[in-house]
Amino acid sequence: MTRRELLTAMPLTMASATAHVQRYIDGVFVHDGRDPIELLAYATSLASGGMELARASFDDVPVLTQVRGVLCSIPNWKPVRVWAGSKAVFHDDRAARRELRFQVRQLNIYALDLRVPDVDQPAGVSRLASRVGAGPDNPLFLFVTMTSDRMLREYMVQLSPAG
Repeated sequence: MTRRELLTAMPLTMASATAHVQRYIDGVFVHDGRDPIELLAYATSLASGGMELARASFDDVPVLTQVRGVLCSIPNWKPVRVWAGSKAVFHDDRAARRELRFQVRQLNIYALDLRVPDVDQPAGVSRLASRVGAGPDNPLFLFVTMTSDRMLREYMVQLSPAG
């Protein structure tokens, strides 16, 4: 095949290869086995070690009894950490925090599906709440840390132990 024939054939090959790419809505979404919910609120870390809400309010944070999956679908952003803490992390830099294991499945060039075994069942959420000192007046939060070019966003969902 000549160079000219190769260059002429390339757009067809690339077009057919990209025709099968699945597109996801941009954002960070959680689900508990039902419909996905977009995480609108995120926090940022302060130099003092505490945190503050950077976007939306606590009223915009969904409350779930478990998280079966997290879809991270924001171009140029990737998840680097999943952790849990009570609401106390917003005003006490010594408040308990727990790093959580997570599994990643690549869905397309930038969309990722995360599984967090510690919170995929209500019993795990209850155990985690007791480990970080969460309770009715100090709720438990799951944070998904996303990064892009040294910027960090802590997307959050409130977890309410069943019962």
